[in-house]
Amino acid sequence: MQIASNDWRLYCVRSEVSVEGHLLEVACHCSSLRSRTSIVLLNINKALIYLWHGCKTQTHTRHVARTAAEKIKEQRPLEAGLHSSCNVTIHECEEGGEPVEFWEALGRKDRKAYDCMLQDPGKFNFTPRLFVKPVFTTVY
Repeated sequence: MQIASNDWRLYCVRSEVSVEGHLLEVACHCSSLRSRTSIVLLNINKALIYLWHGCKTQTHTRHVARTAAEKIKEQRPLEAGLHSSCNVTIHECEEGGEPVEFWEALGRKDRKAYDCMLQDPGKFNFTPRLFVKPVFTTVY
């Protein structure tokens, strides 16, 4: 198995609205992909971003991902490993239409390594919610 280079960083996009979006760094290999979200794959030496959208990603998540990628391009944050003099390029791709370099960055192409939903006919156009029943105690 080929190990992904340290030049690459992989971020899972989280949030419902772009002004509250955040990126969670995850292991840089294909098992970190999710068909229900967008991913930012960043090469710090080439100043290159692959903005990947899973096949079941909701519209609002795609928007949050685009906004986050644009912010990285504009601000070139040092904590992401970028330098203020670099010119960041963004390539957007869909699950099932990734370029070869995308897969090379993740070590190898293996759709069985993650829960790939390319063949799933479901729409998955809902956001999971958790409701917790409050517990009341009486103090005497």
